[in-house]
Amino acid sequence: MTEPYGLGDAHLLLVDAELEASDVLALIGSRVPRLGPMEELDVIGGADLSEARSWRLSRNSRLTGPIVLSDEDRAGLGLPADAHAAFALRCPRDREPAPPPQWYADTDGLHEVFPAGLPNREEGRMLDLLIAVAKRLHLRVRIADDPGRAGTVLAPDPGLTVDHYVYSPYWLAPDVLLEQLRAVEPAAALPHADLPPVTEGLAGSGTPEDPVPLILDGYAVAVDLTDLAPEAGTIEVRVMQAEVLPEAVRQAAAEGQEFVEYHVHWMDADQRRFQAHPAEEFAALRDAAAARVEALTRTILLATAGLAVDEGGFLVTAGQLEG
Repeated sequence: MTEPYGLGDAHLLLVDAELEASDVLALIGSRVPRLGPMEELDVIGGADLSEARSWRLSRNSRLTGPIVLSDEDRAGLGLPADAHAAFALRCPRDREPAPPPQWYADTDGLHEVFPAGLPNREEGRMLDLLIAVAKRLHLRVRIADDPGRAGTVLAPDPGLTVDHYVYSPYWLAPDVLLEQLRAVEPAAALPHADLPPVTEGLAGSGTPEDPVPLILDGYAVAVDLTDLAPEAGTIEVRVMQAEVLPEAVRQAAAEGQEFVEYHVHWMDADQRRFQAHPAEEFAALRDAAAARVEALTRTILLATAGLAVDEGGFLVTAGQLEG
């Protein structure tokens, strides 16, 4: 039996009435291997646990939910009226021993929430997971109370996660990828015309149907976005052998299987894309660039019979990428 605790002692993922608990658990399961409900339910004082289950995320971290919130819960925790339920994350309190440097600004605002020392190790990983789910599902996170601080609710900016990644056993030769991408972005170009010749190496092919191995150390295809605005910048499709696989891809891969990584990366000319909750004009530009990134990602995904993930490491299907 775990020690009882209160809702204010846990990091809370806040969900609305329309969201299914399975949506949250599917995302968490794609990053946490072998996620399954525990027989023992965590004891959370005063909470409505009638619909809740507990899941072990790691040796020392548990997630319990959905916990239906009452008006009294919302008032006591300082939550918005549309917070229907919560998933409570109980994990160790692991913090950096020193404050973050003055020049450091976390895109999710954690440097302001934890001025004495950012979460690290177990707490850092678990809180990162909760915030990533919040971005994907447009949710909010209430940070566990600390001495001198209570009631902090973060609204992570979903628009920050623009980039996508495709992982495939197939390496598309530069001219093959360029032809595919020009179908959706006619201005796509290879920045370096003097690419080295193709040599054998990684098991893959110019197309999924062609068994001839092809490999390059890496290359990129660029898409100029100045048709959106002068400051819109460039999308770069960076192709290389994958060194580390996201957990969602690793779970689907055969043992020892090698993958090619297609990183669809956007950067605006002024490098403002990592600013959370920007002004309306730049937010609209960011949305337009994100739509272009998604169209390119979908094209690569279909051309390579691969798996796509977003910046949070969550799987994305071709249907979800279709505008």
